[in-house]
Amino acid sequence: MHEANNDLGNEYIIGPLEQRHDRAAFSCESEPLNDYLKTFARQNDSKRVSKVYVATRQGDKAICGFYTLSAHQVEIPRFPEDMQRKLPKYTHLPALLLGRLARDSSHRGKGLGGLLLGDAIIMFVLTSSIVGAAALVVDAKDENAKKFYAENGFLTFADNPMQLYMTFQKAKSYMPAGAMPTFSKEDIRWK
Repeated sequence: MHEANNDLGNEYIIGPLEQRHDRAAFSCESEPLNDYLKTFARQNDSKRVSKVYVATRQGDKAICGFYTLSAHQVEIPRFPEDMQRKLPKYTHLPALLLGRLARDSSHRGKGLGGLLLGDAIIMFVLTSSIVGAAALVVDAKDENAKKFYAENGFLTFADNPMQLYMTFQKAKSYMPAGAMPTFSKEDIRWK
């Protein structure tokens, strides 16, 4: 878990979904996302279908926002030709899927969506330093979501303009100089 601050100075803690988090009170503009968090998030997380990360305020159990990450793959022909020429001659590339991202309606306009996306990009870079993943992929649920992702550096796939991606190199460029993580087996803590 780590603390994050947005431009308005509101402090959030982002970390893995835990039993203590209050999922029932979460309410965003999308019923499918509300339903996912309340009904399926814990189950998907415990079965390793996706990893769920939540934002809370210091000392509070209420979920302010969340996102999910899971393993994914992308067919290489979906990428632009200039990028394909630089890729290995495989049929697919490993990727991470940013499956869901939402913030509670009470946090609208406070920058929490961008904060969650930034955290997901950091997690993508961290994960890619352990297990190969060449892109972070997201399915935009509507034009507003597509615009949000595009404004934050994601590119659209030509065959599906509602699906966007960010390459590892682009995500890495958002990291401060010298901030690339390194890991060793000693860093791993088993619960």
